[in-house]
Amino acid sequence: MTSHPIVPAPRLPSLPPRPGPSAAPAAAPAAPTASALQAAAGRAVRSAVASVAKADKADLLMWVLAIVVSMYVWRFQGLFRIFAVTKVTLLSMCAALLIFANDRHPMRSLKGIDSPMARAALGILALILISTPFSVYRRASFEFLTTDFLLNLTMMVLVAASIRGPRDVDWHIRAFMFGCAVYTLMSMRGSRSDRLSGRGYYDANDLGALLVCAIPLTVYLLRVTPNKLWRLVGTLLLAVFLYAIIKTSSRGAFLGLISVALFVLVAYRTIPVRVRVGVSLAGVLLFAAAGSQEFWERMGTILRPEEDYNFSGKSVSGRGEVWKRGIGYMLSNPVGVGPFAFPWAEGRSDIALERQEQGMGFKWSAAHNSFIQIGAELGVLGLALMLFAIKSGVTGLNRMAKRARSLGEIAGSAQAVQGALIGFCVAGSFVSFAYSSLIYWIFGVAIGILKLEPKVTPVPAEASGRRR
Repeated sequence: MTSHPIVPAPRLPSLPPRPGPSAAPAAAPAAPTASALQAAAGRAVRSAVASVAKADKADLLMWVLAIVVSMYVWRFQGLFRIFAVTKVTLLSMCAALLIFANDRHPMRSLKGIDSPMARAALGILALILISTPFSVYRRASFEFLTTDFLLNLTMMVLVAASIRGPRDVDWHIRAFMFGCAVYTLMSMRGSRSDRLSGRGYYDANDLGALLVCAIPLTVYLLRVTPNKLWRLVGTLLLAVFLYAIIKTSSRGAFLGLISVALFVLVAYRTIPVRVRVGVSLAGVLLFAAAGSQEFWERMGTILRPEEDYNFSGKSVSGRGEVWKRGIGYMLSNPVGVGPFAFPWAEGRSDIALERQEQGMGFKWSAAHNSFIQIGAELGVLGLALMLFAIKSGVTGLNRMAKRARSLGEIAGSAQAVQGALIGFCVAGSFVSFAYSSLIYWIFGVAIGILKLEPKVTPVPAEASGRRR
């Protein structure tokens, strides 16, 4: 096992010995000055900070979890046939569970990840178990529970429990970004249509939402990477991700990118202002140069919804009409229509039956909105738990970043994951990602960061030598 260095507590200056009865009276010690007290406090806090920041190097569990994320989030088994043939997806998850079960590190325990976000995720699991027997298509709901959701939830728990310190958080973010880079580049290589879609699994809107959530994490890596070569690689990846978002022509991703850009520009305070402004301007210039006329005309319909069939009200399969029906399913079914059963609820809707009687076709559509999806499929309580989990993550990470500003690395990663959650809230409103591996990976990293909060001590501005 890896040995863990023990950082000794800073020694306080010893007091002079008490004079004996026969000793000459000693001069009274000078009262400590304010600057001496501040210096002592600074040394004490910096010693405590060093003990938290000194995390273990990546061990076998971290490497196996990197493979798990590559399989479950980035679907490497669809990119490289060898992973599908050798069943790496299942084997990596089993290996991660086995390694975690035999890990004796004090920071790696299920008790350590008990948090409002984790409880909300378990509450969603409970609702899925309750809703499945009443689903409009029980077989699809049961298969989704056993072959999809439980694995995503397990991944969340393992990611959260594996984090021992800031360097583990950094490792998870780097592993996520590696998968994002490989998947994006492979998708661009194999794209044969006007709109860039994910290769083998994700469509254009899905890929756009994934990339939006990756942008603040990429900015974080640019900040913490000391090597100039890796900074160059990170800058190129950021440009590739932004260009890929353009090529998806996804309006939801475009709105999500705007929200993430505003977050980076205004709220990502662990990055110097000049860097935030520079990155934002570079992104604007890239969009101006790479965005075609068709792209900007498509984005322009955001301000002119009457020109978009999705929201003009003229098409029963438009997203506006789908969302209205989804809200109706949520309000009329206390336990929802069943997990992963939204399309079958569409097929049994009144308008579907009416069009069938008229000999007309009807699209059994997905929800195209993560929040309406979970509300329709699990009821109002499911939507409430989803919103509570995201709200707990955003507020908790914001609190963590403020307390740990002097730590730099953990504060930066907390704000990066906060940005990913904000990006999901916007871009996820246009895709069906309510139970996706993406959001449960974000939940896992957020829970792992927040479990470090009791160990983080805020450094006073005077002691750290920084001005607020």
